Amino acid sequence: MRTILLILITGIAGCSSVKSSAPSKTAADQMLTSTAADQAADMLAHALRVKGLAFVDTTYFDLEDGKYAISAIRYALLRTGVRLTDDRPKAESIVEIRVGALSTNEKEFFVGVPNPRSLDSANPAPIVLYRSNTREAVAKLAAFVYDARSGALISGTEPVHGTAKLDRQEVAPGISWETHPPSPVNERSPK
Repeated sequence: MRTILLILITGIAGCSSVKSSAPSKTAADQMLTSTAADQAADMLAHALRVKGLAFVDTTYFDLEDGKYAISAIRYALLRTGVRLTDDRPKAESIVEIRVGALSTNEKEFFVGVPNPRSLDSANPAPIVLYRSNTREAVAKLAAFVYDARSGALISGTEPVHGTAKLDRQEVAPGISWETHPPSPVNERSPK
């Protein structure tokens, strides 16, 4: 009987830990924001009409880690058949892009003892009965296209939104699972 009880206690007692990296954004946050940026860039590129050779103006796209989103927009434009140039004077159209948001939100629900007192450890682990952690990234992008010579508007978009979400659930003790974001945008053939 004692052996069975000891096996049951050993099976129940366990620990789980998740290590996040020390950079300003974790890998999960980076994956989420880049997935949201890919989605928004694809919608943006398909909503714009571009005339001739185009230059992408990033003047109003001032954002930490915004280079990935800029490249995603450029790539999405190329996939729709737009020809790009890095030489502004040669462009027939200017595509001016802007960002409203490119970040993550986090929400956590916790049932258990957050910081039990323990003589064995300076930072005791919480006792988790149930924990739910949701991270969601949002990308809000917009753009308009104007004629490089006359300055006349060719086309524009309302802001588009891309999102990606990661859910992590944990039940007592140490049983956890994650629901990952869907795969990036499907490849579309040029128009």
